[in-house]
Amino acid sequence: MASDEIHCGAKQPNWVSLLPTGERERVLRQLAPEDKQQALATRVLIRAVISAYLGENPGDWRFDASPTGKPFLIDAPEPVAFNLSHSGNLVACAISGEQGIGVDIEDGRVERNFLALARRFFAPQEYTELASLPAAAQADYFYHLWILKESCLKARGWGLANGLDSYRFQRDSHGKYHLSAPPDTSGQWQHQLLAEQPGYQIAISQRSTHQRPPDMCVETYRMDSERLLTLWRGQHSPHL
Repeated sequence: MASDEIHCGAKQPNWVSLLPTGERERVLRQLAPEDKQQALATRVLIRAVISAYLGENPGDWRFDASPTGKPFLIDAPEPVAFNLSHSGNLVACAISGEQGIGVDIEDGRVERNFLALARRFFAPQEYTELASLPAAAQADYFYHLWILKESCLKARGWGLANGLDSYRFQRDSHGKYHLSAPPDTSGQWQHQLLAEQPGYQIAISQRSTHQRPPDMCVETYRMDSERLLTLWRGQHSPHL
């Protein structure tokens, strides 16, 4: 969802009014207009997505956070897990009936010192593999690893203290990524790259207690000035 398509101004009073007093005050305390938009988009989106999933009023949900900062729903009528990520002017949301889901989105057009970041944050084997690639291929590989590792970490509810170098992803000869020596073996884990928005890289990690990896569905939401959300539903083939 593009966060710059919504605003905190008078044209969208219903969006702000969806939030309880504490959340509303935190949004309005943001000084920069773009920070207000990002905070509002994030909070409204998760309420709307959960309501679409569970069929309740978006304004009724109450949230808390784990010691590592991962938000969760209080008094949900049925099991539900969710995760949020934002980059640039986009906000991504993942939701599941299985406990354990993480999503990460990054603007892949941002130039960074990929080798320096990989040396600092990635596992040694990942850095070596990245450094062996031609310079033109390093950006995509770096972002693929970064978002897969971030979504994996978030799905498990860990803080950054666990370190992105404590586990690694490896790309096979077919271009698919696999988690090598996973940090835990409980349940079945699925990690996918998604091609949803031009220029952006998105990854989702999800745990399932069933024998086979869980199915994933991506839904695209867009804010408009007439309704809270206009929803386009559809199954999307994974990029991974």
